[in-house]
Amino acid sequence: MNEKQEVVIIAVILVLAIILLPVSVAVLAHGTDPYRIIEGNPIEIAAEAAGLVICNETETSWNIAGLTKGMTYTISDNCANPTETIRLDVLSFDSSESRDAAILAYHSNTIGKNHPHGSLIVLGQYLIFVNYSGSSLLDTISKELGKL
Repeated sequence: MNEKQEVVIIAVILVLAIILLPVSVAVLAHGTDPYRIIEGNPIEIAAEAAGLVICNETETSWNIAGLTKGMTYTISDNCANPTETIRLDVLSFDSSESRDAAILAYHSNTIGKNHPHGSLIVLGQYLIFVNYSGSSLLDTISKELGKL
């Protein structure tokens, strides 16, 4: 093997590593939750179990392949006089492939460039985007979502 062939092999290995590394991180960062249909509205179920109230519910449109519905929820302990509120964006997908492609697309962008500061929760056919708010309500509802 001459020097030129070794350089080509090393270049191919580096390109593969650059492509596979972000995909691997995205897959490992989100534990695998099998695609399953969750009956009912998981946000309503979790909020009620946590003793929280949905103050606002808005249907939103997103340009994502396989998306069947998008909703934005504002949740609080008391809508009339809230001490804290959190916002959850909930996306429902028609297949595990579309849901997982959305996760990969989310992680392929850097923060500030089509990648808001927050986290994704994978729950059956849903992706739930949570803005980091430092709110204790987030811990409360996350525990209830984890039980579904």
